[in-house]
Amino acid sequence: MIRTLRKRFIRIAMLAVTAVMLLLCIIVNTANFVSVNSELNRMLEVIYNNQGKIPSLPFPGGRPGSFRDGQFTEETPFSTRYFVLRYTTNGVLTQADLDKIATVTKNDIEKYLLIALKHGEGFGYSSGYKYYVVRHNNNRCMAVFLSCYKETRSLATTAVLSVT
Repeated sequence: MIRTLRKRFIRIAMLAVTAVMLLLCIIVNTANFVSVNSELNRMLEVIYNNQGKIPSLPFPGGRPGSFRDGQFTEETPFSTRYFVLRYTTNGVLTQADLDKIATVTKNDIEKYLLIALKHGEGFGYSSGYKYYVVRHNNNRCMAVFLSCYKETRSLATTAVLSVT
């Protein structure tokens, strides 16, 4: 009888420890995703609010530092990879700014324009990019696509390492 109680206790203790470890992994990975997603959203909003550009020094006095609880340095405009599409609500492209990205060419624009049109307003993910689509009052739209390959790879690495 004591032996069966001991086995039950060991099973219950192992299940409890496993459940706690699994819950901790889920919490850590969820918090990591929420944080990264929030930073990407903030960067997309900054680009949108500055007419498709990252301001070189958006701080009073021109000092780099905290950027809404994140980091924004003098190097951020040079290390951020993004592109901007401006188009009408009918899907007619009016302008494509591909100056800040090397992997997207003019041949790829139609693919991303269709993604923006299909999704509509708001944030979304597609093909290694986080994007933000905004419709203006004059039936014009702007879609900002931000490369998030490094961030999503980091999230995946953290998730895999936390499980192993």
